Amino acid sequence: MHTTYAYRKLSGFTLVELAVTIIIIGVLISVSVFAWGSWQRTTAANVLKNDLSQAAAQLKSDLNWKNAYPVTEHEANDGKGLPKSKGTSYLYDRPAANEYCLTAYSDRDGVPAFHVTSGNTVPKEGACA
Repeated sequence: MHTTYAYRKLSGFTLVELAVTIIIIGVLISVSVFAWGSWQRTTAANVLKNDLSQAAAQLKSDLNWKNAYPVTEHEANDGKGLPKSKGTSYLYDRPAANEYCLTAYSDRDGVPAFHVTSGNTVPKEGACA
């Protein structure tokens, strides 16, 4: 006697296939989170550099009009203060009427400070010395 068995194909995924898929998704998410954080720090650093360039231009304008840099950051631009973006803070030092050093800080973690001076208006990493 010959018995026939009715086989039917079951559709679905095995546990191994599901585990591999979950692992791959987890790796992709972790890489994306790391890249996002790095992108945010880079963007915040670029904002600081841009703010410093604009502030240096304003300080140069004040020097040209008043023959001296402002005594405080808030006196610049006829009392309007130095331009800056949200999340940027400044530390302004004026050791002499024709000298200054301006350091910009970000409120984001992991972003280095940058500074400009009356002698070098290209933003450099680090605080004023």
